[in-house]
Amino acid sequence: MREEIQKLLPEIIAFRRDVHRHPSQSGSEQETVVRITKQLDRYGIKYDVLLDGTAVCAQVGTGSEPCIGVRADIDALPITEDSGVDFASENKGCMHACGHDMHTSIVLGIAILLKQHENELGGTVKFFFQPAEETTGGADRMIKAGVLENPYVKQIVGLHVEPEYTAGEAGFKYGQMMAASDEFTLHVRGKGCHGAHPDAGVDSIVLASQIVTALQSISSRNLAPYEAGVVTVGKFTAGSAGNIIPAEAELVGILRSLSEETRMKLRERVKFVAKGVAQAYGGEADLELRPSYTALTNDDEVVKTVHEAAKEVLGAGNVTQEKTPSLGTEDFAYFAQARPSCFWHLGCGYKGVYNAPIHNAKFKADESCIPLGIEIQTKAILKLLKD
Repeated sequence: MREEIQKLLPEIIAFRRDVHRHPSQSGSEQETVVRITKQLDRYGIKYDVLLDGTAVCAQVGTGSEPCIGVRADIDALPITEDSGVDFASENKGCMHACGHDMHTSIVLGIAILLKQHENELGGTVKFFFQPAEETTGGADRMIKAGVLENPYVKQIVGLHVEPEYTAGEAGFKYGQMMAASDEFTLHVRGKGCHGAHPDAGVDSIVLASQIVTALQSISSRNLAPYEAGVVTVGKFTAGSAGNIIPAEAELVGILRSLSEETRMKLRERVKFVAKGVAQAYGGEADLELRPSYTALTNDDEVVKTVHEAAKEVLGAGNVTQEKTPSLGTEDFAYFAQARPSCFWHLGCGYKGVYNAPIHNAKFKADESCIPLGIEIQTKAILKLLKD
């Protein structure tokens, strides 16, 4: 397998650099889809283009069960690249700063590799090239489009490159891995007046400031010490001039939690606290809630299979069992909610140097992790097909 991957590698690397040079933002992935399907056509791999041309579901194998799914997210971020690589983005203000070009290339490599052994599979493998991970949850929409049926997908694997691990390392989290999130906007209303006469109005800035402070007590006083939950206010908008007390203010933020019970508690408390504080100051506060991704919980048996494959490829000493979940979010959670799944971290950092984090204009990935990702996931898929 390793020799075959090495033969494919120049083509996969060239594809990765082409996609990196021409990134597509969430909801506009059509150009990336064209690049993916061109490669699938070259190898005679069957596929369907979905979601207005922004997604691809490809398939290799017998067309019958058992069927394993493998996912790659394909969208980029609204960031102007400053990585210094000679294949940097040519689309100003758009960059693969989260490694989705790496994910796409790895999954394409797996598809090509398994296509060459299609008659030996004894089942089917589906490849989900998914849009809008960074925004609107393309995973959920692909599932609703039917990608997990005909044939029925029994298990799913997916990875995310991680610069905190160097290339040649990997990390696995059993059970709870990542958080659920809910975006919110609080519309705060007071009464506007001249800055010289504060007694004639209700200062929405003071009111909203007290709400920001009060919201921080939710995590420390309304959640048990063993519950994980975060309330973040990331945007505060109010006012037009220094001598005017504004009538309205707006707070925009996000809630993060690891359990559905905590998620519901955070929603309830934010609404209750904001309204109560606003009322105490003579104003009003209305909560606009935008539910986002669900929590990502891995299936221990599927994780064990992929974990063992990683140890075979990398050596046990280079594979970490992660102890604590992240309060970050990931829409692979929809796949994990629908089927037993494993989502894991593949090291992409360069050894001996500082590696910029993901979602950073200076992020760059060591391409030597690509063949390792192909090998690990292929081994895991073959094991899952036989289970």
